[in-house]
Amino acid sequence: MQQNITPELIEQASQKKVDLIVTHHDAWDFVFGMKEECHKLLESYGINHFFVHLPLDYAEFGTCASLFKAIGINNVIQQSIDIEGRSLPGIGEFEFPISFQELSERVSTVLSENIKSWKNSEKPIKRVGIITGAGNSTQSLRDDSICKVY
Repeated sequence: MQQNITPELIEQASQKKVDLIVTHHDAWDFVFGMKEECHKLLESYGINHFFVHLPLDYAEFGTCASLFKAIGINNVIQQSIDIEGRSLPGIGEFEFPISFQELSERVSTVLSENIKSWKNSEKPIKRVGIITGAGNSTQSLRDDSICKVY
């Protein structure tokens, strides 16, 4: 499943004669003209679009929980949750600590993407916090209530 719908994705879908695109988000409202362009293209190509946002960020089978499982974390201490419009991270622990390098490689492999990572410690990684939503909301990222879960 694609995270966001984009004009490029719609063009690719049209070329492959796709009838329905399923994404996590609708086109971003805050990117000027993106939503309007996507809706225009969907209509012109006769392609339906279905998106489900919040349930995937916070569901037990959703984005955060699935990423924990895919990288080998089975001990979930806290599910990713929304409290009064604030995204709090999912928190999980590896059974045995792993190196930063190994974790980076796992995430890159699972996502089939080259990831960006910054190693700031030699400590092995045991506890991991994952925020799968709120990418455009810096308030959620700096929310002091996140620190209280540690």
